[in-house]
Amino acid sequence: MKSISIKPRPDQILELSRGASLPLPEINNLHLEVIVETLLQAFENIQVNNQKVIEEGTESEVTSLLVSHLNTLADSEPLWGQLVIPNVR
Repeated sequence: MKSISIKPRPDQILELSRGASLPLPEINNLHLEVIVETLLQAFENIQVNNQKVIEEGTESEVTSLLVSHLNTLADSEPLWGQLVIPNVR
């Protein structure tokens, strides 16, 4: 798998950090591992039924699928919900 470099746009950084006191405290490594594993599993799950959108869709379309799937997980998986709901902006 190729390493992906994430480069947020300045407007994204401003929007996501509005009202927050920076720098934010570090996220516990165990929490990061759970988040990464859940994101990978969620992406794999949406690929099963949405391969064409994944391959040919826009970033916005893929993001919408992923957000919808993660919101469903937050409602159905109490641990995931407890981890992410307090941090949603």
